[in-house]
Amino acid sequence: MSYSIHRHTPSLAAIDPRGLIVRNIDYHRASAEDQAQVRIHRQVFGSTGLMIEQWDPRLLQLSRSKPGTAPNQRTVYSLGGHALRTDSVDAGRRLTLIGQAGQVLDEWDGRGAHQAHHYDRYLRPVAVFEQAASDGQALCVERLAYASSSSEEASRNRCGRVVRHDDGGGSLFHEAYGLHAEVTQQARRFRQAGAALDWPQPDAQREARLEADRFQTTIGFNALGERLHHTDAKGNRFDYTYGLDGQPASIFVTPRAGVRTQVLGQRRYNAAGQVLSERAGNGVVRAMQYREFDGRLRQMTARLHAGAVLQDLHYEYDNVGNVVGIDDLAQPTQWSSNTRISSASLYAYDTLSQLITATGRETAGNTGGPALPATVAFGSTDDSVWRRYTQRLRYDAAGNLLELQHVPSSGTGFTRQMSVAAGSNHFLPQADGKTAPGLGQGFDRNGNLQVLAGEQKMDWDVRNQLVRLTQVRREGGNDDQEHYAYDAAGQRILKRRVSQARGVMHTAEVRYLPGLEIRHDSATGEQLNVLNLDAGTTTVRVLLWDRHPSGVGQATQIRYGLSDHLGSNCLELGEQAQLLSQESYYPYGGTAWRAARNASEASYSFIRYSGKERDASGLSYYGFRYYAAWLGRWISPDPIGDADGLNLYAMVGGNPVTHVDAQGLVGASALDAPQDKQIRRLSFSRRLATMGRIIRPRIQAASSAAIRDGLSTYIANVIATGVDLAVFGNLEPTPQRNQIVRYTVASLDALTTMHMSTGVVGNWTRLAPQIGVISAAVAGVGYAYHADTPSAQAGERWDPVAVQRLSGHIRSLSRELVQQIMRGHGTGASWGSTPLRARVGRTAGATAAYAVATIANAVYGGEVPALMQPNVSPAIEAYDAAMGTLTRSGHPTTVHDHHGLTVQTPDPVGLMHGGLSRMFNQVWTYWAATGVEALAVALTGLPQAAQSRTTRTIVMVARGVIASLTEWRGFVVAFARRGYTHLASNWRAAPRS
Repeated sequence: MSYSIHRHTPSLAAIDPRGLIVRNIDYHRASAEDQAQVRIHRQVFGSTGLMIEQWDPRLLQLSRSKPGTAPNQRTVYSLGGHALRTDSVDAGRRLTLIGQAGQVLDEWDGRGAHQAHHYDRYLRPVAVFEQAASDGQALCVERLAYASSSSEEASRNRCGRVVRHDDGGGSLFHEAYGLHAEVTQQARRFRQAGAALDWPQPDAQREARLEADRFQTTIGFNALGERLHHTDAKGNRFDYTYGLDGQPASIFVTPRAGVRTQVLGQRRYNAAGQVLSERAGNGVVRAMQYREFDGRLRQMTARLHAGAVLQDLHYEYDNVGNVVGIDDLAQPTQWSSNTRISSASLYAYDTLSQLITATGRETAGNTGGPALPATVAFGSTDDSVWRRYTQRLRYDAAGNLLELQHVPSSGTGFTRQMSVAAGSNHFLPQADGKTAPGLGQGFDRNGNLQVLAGEQKMDWDVRNQLVRLTQVRREGGNDDQEHYAYDAAGQRILKRRVSQARGVMHTAEVRYLPGLEIRHDSATGEQLNVLNLDAGTTTVRVLLWDRHPSGVGQATQIRYGLSDHLGSNCLELGEQAQLLSQESYYPYGGTAWRAARNASEASYSFIRYSGKERDASGLSYYGFRYYAAWLGRWISPDPIGDADGLNLYAMVGGNPVTHVDAQGLVGASALDAPQDKQIRRLSFSRRLATMGRIIRPRIQAASSAAIRDGLSTYIANVIATGVDLAVFGNLEPTPQRNQIVRYTVASLDALTTMHMSTGVVGNWTRLAPQIGVISAAVAGVGYAYHADTPSAQAGERWDPVAVQRLSGHIRSLSRELVQQIMRGHGTGASWGSTPLRARVGRTAGATAAYAVATIANAVYGGEVPALMQPNVSPAIEAYDAAMGTLTRSGHPTTVHDHHGLTVQTPDPVGLMHGGLSRMFNQVWTYWAATGVEALAVALTGLPQAAQSRTTRTIVMVARGVIASLTEWRGFVVAFARRGYTHLASNWRAAPRS
């Protein structure tokens, strides 16, 4: 498509004085002839800077003609910044009650369901109760038990950790933990089919609701937390090796009572960590090439060791990284009705990077519904089989796919139209051009679709998880249904399909365990264990039959899957690299064509589009949601809200060829270099919104810190000035009084020096207190001796240095006191549990930023008018606080704390450490500045007043650098506090006489 469609379509952002993005403005155009249409996203923020309303372009436009229109999302927050109530037009209403420690206590949704979370005295979750609107009482759907601190539990690293978790699928037992708190041994027992999901408190009663079988999984890790081996519940084992760079190098599988086989090896990576090549256990070599200037995938091939090419994918992109062409040159060119049927697929996008045109090849007769097309023979040259197709797609202003026109090169196509609710993104397919009736009843109040294609009824639990899908309803008889069970993390662990054939009910069941699927089918008598290994572009599935459908006993098959950039399973090969199955997909995930050696091989292709399992209903299970490929939409709202946009049903923002959603939560680019995936996956306006969500907390924290530091410096200066006037302005100087001031300063110097040196040295030795006393004596006596000069003894005036030093100590302590009182104002950004070593780089950066101000003040501060002098130090400290917070808050482990406008009681321990450390800064900077001045006198042989301007400038720059080094105060305080912790633990551990 011509790039002229992008002319005059900038992406704009409107930012308020707080740094908050209140408007995102895009311009939409699908063809060069169209008039660009403005698309405005609106965000409304409260007085505390928290977002309270969000509008997409469609509802914002509707609100102008219909004032009562609700925003896409409206949120009410607590004083602590927690979301208490969320009203979403897609996902309904949700109320949350938060405890004092930030823990969730109760939740209510729009359907009237209630979820209550119970905790023990350590605030560890112990139970979850749920009550649907139709239930007479609350049911316990989760229970958690924790290990004691006995020596036996310590031997398994289980002290205080979860040892049993009863959930929707049964009970999970954590039998051992590793050094990094990872589970190294676990066991799963499934809930009996007829047992109610209501866990009683007594263990014996819970045991009675479980099946007898216990499925144990063991995982081994090295000291770095890398997985070394994995033994599944059937005794099959995977072994992993790594290169010197920590990247996976090879994988071995040892089936139970089988032979150890290498299934993946010889992996090579480039400097960006992208895979360059790998060799599968069947001898097939995958090779990837990337574009030098942006790291995007350019070519992906798969070859046999003999040189035959099985896959040769070539990728082309537009200027923003959207895939515009994919061609598999390994596929033969077909002909049909004198039309060349190439393997190339071409794509075009609008200015918002939404897919609007797609071309490719398919097998004749495809209807575009949920059913799979018939399989064809490999390399079929029958001209009645193949044809080209073109899909044209149209979206509304909210990103809903309204229409898909499917035009084949021969035969009859189809048009699928969607009816979207006026005030939400709820949707239903249209029939015969008419809006499907009952759109309002097509979804429940939480936004879950109620009926799938073909009148398949769906039932959802309180957590909005699909628990039952009725495919065939029989009046007075048994229905054909699929039942699903999930663990506490929301992952599916059981699928049970009940169907009737010739008056006999059959059950097909899949149990999902770590690295293993256990499949039973009563209709065929099949008992199959499937070992799963997803290694990126190559997947390995080992099929181990305990009983084969043919009646044969044990049998084994290893299937190697070759995927495309999205992870879609395109080719499946056997142990000798023989072709087993092949599949190609439409842009939104439907199967365009598939080939297989026979129907039996095709039936074992469980994994399809995007590397996900396709259920009998046609839905694809992604981990947290189900996706309907023939609709191009999710059937329930995004569980994590607006993280992937305000349309909670849209698939990856309308760009399914370039983006992929790994779990049904958030889409990301499938083709960017690793370091660029999160940013490049969005259009520019969406990028601005994402950057806003990232930058906004940093700006708020920096602004809050600047206000706190600037105001506290002002107040501290006022206090110090008041003391100065009250004492030194009213009392006459005498030698004795000067001596008292000097020795007061010396004592404070000694106290602060002892405090800091003891804490710092305490990290290494128990002799830290003694060393602290010695350093205190040196500091105190040193200052007293230095200040004891004949001119000072005269007593004709107050000692100016001593007075200035005492005022500095008063300012330091006062500033820390005010900071403690004001620490609840605005947003804070603390290091949290970030290791000290990880803080060094950003602390150095903050020091450099601070030096800009301190050096400028040292060199030019004397030229500031006297009336403006009181504003200089607060302004510098506000600047330092803002720059330091901006630098610190960019670290991934920084903790952002949202506070209300509250005055807090000072923390005594924090006040002591903070106040003494600020006073210590006064001590060492005084001596450092004194040393610089003495060095200048020694080098020039001239007193300060007679030194040249150049010399004074150098001296002032040096003093400015010294002042900037006080930025390390927080780092040193943390180091000293750790030293005091070591001393305290050593003292407690010392034997008592």
